[in-house]
Amino acid sequence: MGGKYIYYRKLSFKSDIKSLEKFLNISERIFKSFSKSKKSLYKYIISLDEIFTNCIIHGYKNRQGVIEVEYKVYKNWIITDISDNGVGIRKELTGSLEFLKENKYRKIKEKIGYGLTITSYLADKVIVGKKIDGGTKVSLYFIIK
Repeated sequence: MGGKYIYYRKLSFKSDIKSLEKFLNISERIFKSFSKSKKSLYKYIISLDEIFTNCIIHGYKNRQGVIEVEYKVYKNWIITDISDNGVGIRKELTGSLEFLKENKYRKIKEKIGYGLTITSYLADKVIVGKKIDGGTKVSLYFIIK
């Protein structure tokens, strides 16, 4: 998705619950400025909550850290990248998460919990990557409706 974004904003948050609330409020305002769909908004907010919470609990293991968020609007997509510099994610969970929607991956779902699985159903596209310098980056794609 190269080219110019209709909208771009990068923010940093502390990895704590107070920042989670601030992050969700900002994200809701940004989303509403591009989409009027309440159903899409709910899916977006739930997905963001799951990923940000994963950064706090799994990435930083409840220690203080920074969570970087990039908001991008490109054509009919709202893309939100959430990244941390925590412990990173297992290799088998990187890439597109489409495979989590298939029942044959039940054992993997049981190992990872349900946050990423829920997000894979709610978002139109989810891509997870390990950052070179450590940590994880999750990109959530939502079609503007």
